[in-house]
Amino acid sequence: NGAHILRDWSSVSSLDWLCADDATLEVYFYLPDAQGGFTLMRGQFLVMIDVRTTRILGFALQPEKNYNARVIRTLITKICDEHGLPRQGFYFERGIWERSRILKGDPQADPFSWPETELGLRSLGLRFVHAKLPRSKPVERVIGALQDLMEGELGYVGPDEKKEKFERVQQWKREVESGKIHPAGHFYSFDEWVARLEEICALYNSQPQDGKMTGGLSPDEAFHKYQPLDDPPLKLPANCRYLLAHHKRPIKVTS
Repeated sequence: NGAHILRDWSSVSSLDWLCADDATLEVYFYLPDAQGGFTLMRGQFLVMIDVRTTRILGFALQPEKNYNARVIRTLITKICDEHGLPRQGFYFERGIWERSRILKGDPQADPFSWPETELGLRSLGLRFVHAKLPRSKPVERVIGALQDLMEGELGYVGPDEKKEKFERVQQWKREVESGKIHPAGHFYSFDEWVARLEEICALYNSQPQDGKMTGGLSPDEAFHKYQPLDDPPLKLPANCRYLLAHHKRPIKVTS
């Protein structure tokens, strides 16, 4: 019920701004462990969208409890390789994408910081804007819509696993963790879940939406409709590809 701003999207084009955020999905998947058994986890899901049309451009699934700047930077590089550089820049959350321990991860394992990678992208003329509230990020609604599409998937445990018990899934989870059953058929493997996520994202992109950003079009349709043909996004050629490197530092070339 607080104050809010009505936004006019008519002057914004596809690929002007990119927005990303993270989520812990409501589906368990499995990975083999070093002891010959299997580890069940929900992992960290990072998704990037086009702000104007809310079209999902790509995602990353990190099979760990936390993620770091390298994961985000790799996702940015992947998107820019496929679609080109955004005309304006990136619209990220404040806090977790600037200072959070989750983002930075283990400083000993990460040879660079997020401010360093952000500075490298700024050198390409890109801007970084950080949202002050979650409700101001279009990607929040996209993640919610994806979660709705995941209901009924293998290993689905709902939005509140501690209170809302999916008893059969919890039983399978205990039996897998104790080595009594194989997880196949009850849970997706990591590769199977990544492939299924690609299908779910494609389904979301193809469904019409009635919001003011798409006006009844699907994100796929709006993405192409609001793309200015006279101003295509810049795609770096092969000889400039190094500009998207994760980390740059001067070194002495030796044998």
